Amino acid sequence: KRVIRKHRSRLSKIMGTKKETPTQKMPRLTSEVGRFTAELDGKLTAEMADLALVETDFTANNLNKSLGKFAVIRSPKSTQVLNELVGANVRGDGTLSRHVHGLGSSELKRIQTTVKTGIREGWDNKTMTANVMRTTRLTESQASALVRTSITRTQSVAQVATLKENAELLSGVRFTAVLDNRTSMICAHHDGQVYPIDDTRYQPPLHWRCRSTLVPV
Repeated sequence: KRVIRKHRSRLSKIMGTKKETPTQKMPRLTSEVGRFTAELDGKLTAEMADLALVETDFTANNLNKSLGKFAVIRSPKSTQVLNELVGANVRGDGTLSRHVHGLGSSELKRIQTTVKTGIREGWDNKTMTANVMRTTRLTESQASALVRTSITRTQSVAQVATLKENAELLSGVRFTAVLDNRTSMICAHHDGQVYPIDDTRYQPPLHWRCRSTLVPV
């Protein structure tokens, strides 16, 4: 949210400049969207990497508490986990970085369309600014969905990597959905089902904003 707030503030400042025409502002608006995209990409990638390492330790510690008396619990190499953090894991989608840059590209197109419309219809600076800022609401919503999905993806990847290292001690993983009025039909369907550890078809997230988890059995 801090990155989004900073971005909105900088866009508002650019749009509020009355000495430039909307067309003259476009290079600075484009530059700001690029800066925002790079900052979000770097911050999100770094935070997911940190989360992956924390989740790996958490999973290994839990296994050690349950099974440490009977076996030596192994943890995956950190590089192995980090190399798997390629994206949100929603079927057919690309890398985390690609999602972030796609978000920025979409916002820039909305801003460009808004500015062209404003010039054509003769909006004053106040109206133009308000409408440009309105385009960032979708960006904020998309960024929120990306963060939520990436957290689920990161936790899943780290957990499964650790479980695979100790697969001989386990029967599989139980898919566990958060059951409330926001639960998706697909997650409700899989809730409680036990799958092989290496069956990635049912590894959360199964959709955007997925909150489901896996429990070793």
